[in-house]
Amino acid sequence: MVLWFIRRLGIGEVKMVAGRDGEEAVYIAKLYLIPDYSRIPIEPMALWFLQLLCSPNARFNVLAKTAHELDMWEPHAEIMCYRKCEEEQCIIEAEISELTRCMASLQEHLDNCKSCLEAGGVLFLLQNLKGWAVLPQGLRGQHTH
Repeated sequence: MVLWFIRRLGIGEVKMVAGRDGEEAVYIAKLYLIPDYSRIPIEPMALWFLQLLCSPNARFNVLAKTAHELDMWEPHAEIMCYRKCEEEQCIIEAEISELTRCMASLQEHLDNCKSCLEAGGVLFLLQNLKGWAVLPQGLRGQHTH
């Protein structure tokens, strides 16, 4: 199959069309940078590159644009993949932080409710239910009115 049209999607993928008609099948493929382990030892990532890779949009965009202009598409694809994963990680970290805050608030509310039940003497008022916390197998799930 000869590809007539290839376009980078900017998210580490390429869109390919097998013909010129609008009816042709569209293929989307991921691009991956093939590691070159022949250069042992591999140098650690330079600080300037990490700063551009992890920086706010303006400086990151310079890195992405420069990589996009290379003859090879794979470096740009990996840079965009890194950015996408980093953004997803930040979103998940924010969600975890919010859930942790909600959990702490609920725990505080539960502790306050428990204290009110204890201080209100509810245990004394309902002591006739002592022993009902462990129900026989046949009574579990049944409601009595």
